Amino acid sequence: MGFDFKFKPMRNLLLFLATFYPLILLSQNTSSDYNPINTVADFLNESSDARGVGLGNSGAATQADINSMYWNPAKYIYITEDQSENMVDYPKDLGFSFTSNRGYYTYTENTSDLGFTTYKVIGKQTIAASVKYHRWGDFYFTDAEGSPIGKVNPLEFSVDAAYSRRLSKVFSFGTAIRYIHSDIFRDFSYIQGNPTKVGRSLAIDLALLYRKKLNIKNLDDNLLSFGLNISNIGNKITYLDIDPDYLQEYQKEFIPTNLRLGGSFSFEKDIHTLTVSADINKLLVPTSPIYYEDSVIDGNPVIYKGMDPHVNVFKGMIQSFYDAPNGFKEEMQEYYFGVGFEYWHDKLIAVRAGYYHEHKNKGNRKNINIGTGVRYKFIAFDVAYSIIPDKPRNEEGDLTYQRNNWYLNLIFQINTKKKK
Repeated sequence: MGFDFKFKPMRNLLLFLATFYPLILLSQNTSSDYNPINTVADFLNESSDARGVGLGNSGAATQADINSMYWNPAKYIYITEDQSENMVDYPKDLGFSFTSNRGYYTYTENTSDLGFTTYKVIGKQTIAASVKYHRWGDFYFTDAEGSPIGKVNPLEFSVDAAYSRRLSKVFSFGTAIRYIHSDIFRDFSYIQGNPTKVGRSLAIDLALLYRKKLNIKNLDDNLLSFGLNISNIGNKITYLDIDPDYLQEYQKEFIPTNLRLGGSFSFEKDIHTLTVSADINKLLVPTSPIYYEDSVIDGNPVIYKGMDPHVNVFKGMIQSFYDAPNGFKEEMQEYYFGVGFEYWHDKLIAVRAGYYHEHKNKGNRKNINIGTGVRYKFIAFDVAYSIIPDKPRNEEGDLTYQRNNWYLNLIFQINTKKKK
């Protein structure tokens, strides 16, 4: 099925840019309380890491692995410590990871995410880099009369570099810098007489991790961790190729700046290892207000409840904690969470399960995730399956999702130093 969008005035085009991803990724709700937070380049907030997805989309404080870039780059400094001594007798200080997942959404052909990540431990610090490529299927546009005017095949990608270092025995710090490339109208040079361009942004992540072993009897080993990651702090994106002096704030769109807080507890007994984890997230982006109907001043709609969302990035981050038009109740709806557990048998085979929840008025994604993993010497393989029990429908009654999603990871880790 094609995706039809009737182009009207320029403001509708900007509204389309703001709601492009929620129309596809998020379920539709006809309730008047339905008010999702709108951002662009939302692929940044979708993980391709099969292990983290299998844990219910949690990973801010789980044991370090090669795909920590998305969850918490502060974990990278511990990546050699988390390798099992039962598998090899020397740490793996260099690694490569290939990730892939496919989405099956009603309005597009199959979407796909491909990723590559690498890391290197250098003394008391770790550096990492990754590339993520996101491709949508074809979208078909129509004009105001419903006549087809063509199709667009959006293309997006990001390039990341991260650095991680210990601050003390229990704290570590991580940061990442990210280039974002969002080519939404790659097949259209003009829309309604307005020139289009590639949306670009430069963003950073700031992350902390706390890890401490507890004195618990009858356990061989245990680890309590808490993590914090504020990701995608970056400039707003515009898809209009016009003079910056004439570019208005409402013509720029927020990228998905996200606050992630998480905790995990893992313990070992003989050949058994169990980890329990939980993450809570909040988009640090303004909430859309409620406007008066048919009330406009100087070409702008008048706000009935809520706050003006057309502010700069840093003001928007702060404002996001108190600007919901329906007050505290709606603010609490903007927090979404994931919980999961992971069991390892002899450090070789893992099984995972988790649950991801988003409020019905803020997207309504509710997934049951399961997964497994295998580690042997220098190679590892992870797979996850995301189950959508109650596939949501859009305003026309069509299913938003066609079927459930798969996630696949292939990992290689080696030692570049001589054995001790």
